[in-house]
Amino acid sequence: MTPRDDDVPILEPGGPRRSMPAAVLWAGILWIVYGVLQLISILLAVIPAVQAGQSPVTPQTGCSLLFGIAFLFVGYQTVTGTAKDTLGNAIGSLILGLLAALLAVMILAGGQQLQIDPRVRLAAAISAGLSATLLIVAGVLALAGRADYRAWRSARGPYR
Repeated sequence: MTPRDDDVPILEPGGPRRSMPAAVLWAGILWIVYGVLQLISILLAVIPAVQAGQSPVTPQTGCSLLFGIAFLFVGYQTVTGTAKDTLGNAIGSLILGLLAALLAVMILAGGQQLQIDPRVRLAAAISAGLSATLLIVAGVLALAGRADYRAWRSARGPYR
């Protein structure tokens, strides 16, 4: 399959080449945004803990750090065209997005039993819902542009 005709050519030494498919570029950007938001969430959790004299190291902090770095890396590889394929990243994004959506539903549905302030519960559900939306959209975009990305990468030759 060849890259789409509506891709804008980029001039390089040696002649024009097609640009990366827009769907995949946007998926990479969304993964970077998600990674940055994860790292920001760590700061928002760590600063109050330190100010309260508590240990900032928690399993949640570790998971947020791991996911933040992983999605920054995946997004960077995607936008620079160094990712060999988008299939694995897309599937991972969709799975994590669906898990985040399930979490949002569970927070809304079962939060009253947890004796959590309704405002905190709503904020947590919104956060999980936004994460789910971001990850699912990125995964769908990466899958939709996969064939074009592979053709673009193949036509471009090995990464320099």
